[in-house]
Amino acid sequence: MKIKKIIGIIFAFLVFYLIISNSNNVMANDQTYVGNINSQLVKFNVGKVNDATYVSGEIIIVEWVDGLSTVPKVAPKMSFKSVDNSVNLEVFVTATGTNTYYFDRYIEGIDTSKEYYFEVESGNEKNVSESKSMNVYFRGTDYNNTIVGRYHDKKIKLLEQKIIFEEYTYIGNINSQLVKFNVGKANNATYVSGEIIIVEWVDGLSTVPEVAPIMRFKSVDGSVNIDVFVTATGTNTYYFDRYIEGIDTSKEYYFEVTSGDVANKSPNKTMNVKFEGTKHNNTIVGNYNKWRIRLLGQKIIFEDNSYIGNINSELKKMSTVKSGNNTFISGEIVVVEWVDGLSTVPEVKPKMSFKSTDGEVNMEVFVTPTGTNTYYFDRILEGMNQEKEYYFEVESGNERNVSQSKNMRVKFEGEFNSHIF
Repeated sequence: MKIKKIIGIIFAFLVFYLIISNSNNVMANDQTYVGNINSQLVKFNVGKVNDATYVSGEIIIVEWVDGLSTVPKVAPKMSFKSVDNSVNLEVFVTATGTNTYYFDRYIEGIDTSKEYYFEVESGNEKNVSESKSMNVYFRGTDYNNTIVGRYHDKKIKLLEQKIIFEEYTYIGNINSQLVKFNVGKANNATYVSGEIIIVEWVDGLSTVPEVAPIMRFKSVDGSVNIDVFVTATGTNTYYFDRYIEGIDTSKEYYFEVTSGDVANKSPNKTMNVKFEGTKHNNTIVGNYNKWRIRLLGQKIIFEDNSYIGNINSELKKMSTVKSGNNTFISGEIVVVEWVDGLSTVPEVKPKMSFKSTDGEVNMEVFVTPTGTNTYYFDRILEGMNQEKEYYFEVESGNERNVSQSKNMRVKFEGEFNSHIF
């Protein structure tokens, strides 16, 4: 009995101890503290992502508790606020070290007539200090009273604890020099492209533009004004391109280049791209359909480059072939174009079509060269309406050929006439 009584006393004591311990833990967990916040700016940057401006940096944040500098147990909070209290925006914050934090905030669309500041605050709800938040000070850092970056036509200055937007303009006279010019095709659409050097003359010095320049493709009569793609390829060198498919070739055109910096207030921040003084001036740089493209002075001119090429053809081979469950008709054909009384080899591969005499069927035929002016062709026949009559038509594939006789039906003469395949 004594042993049972002793065990009961020990058990009761353990239960009482656990209750007291848990109670003490709850009290400890609920305990508040006074942690005075302090911060020191380490870095400050102004950048752009997708044409949107942001500010970012690195900051040291500590909490002073009982006279000791402590690392915050909970990530601090930061806000971007206006001095007049009309703006209060959250700032992204993440730890980068023991008590060092990276921060950033997009400022695109901000009212630049206002002044702003960063506020840093303890993120710990148990911190009941009246000094658990503070404005970030720039004095005593490398950034105080300095211009840290640009926001459109404003300079961003840090002063004491304020972020100020100051008016910024300059006179930058634009100048350009054409380096390359090309005419190409992509997806059967013609484009022009090239490389150009662009500088801005500021206070007598040739400077690299801070902002990418703008290029336009314009007609001399003012009826066409379309944008040109531009991207930097070097210090002050830019690649450009513009599709011209569907352009009115009766007009004359030019490229215009403009400073892309809204802070540039120069009356000479725009100029036409000049071709004189370059290897491209008064030269044919390529073709667009039946026109030649000439650069002359500062104009892009389309000159008629058409020709009369009467088509002629002679069938050399023709047969039907089975492949799997499909029947093909294939052969070899000689195609020439008669230009100014001379038989010429086509510059461009001819086209062939498989057509019905009633006009209801018109299908493309595969064509590939096999010699100087000889071509292999084939066409699947499976599924054809056998009650119709058909023929092959061959046509010049050159867009410059404007002959009324640039196409013809293939004649089945000699051994092919009345031949059964």
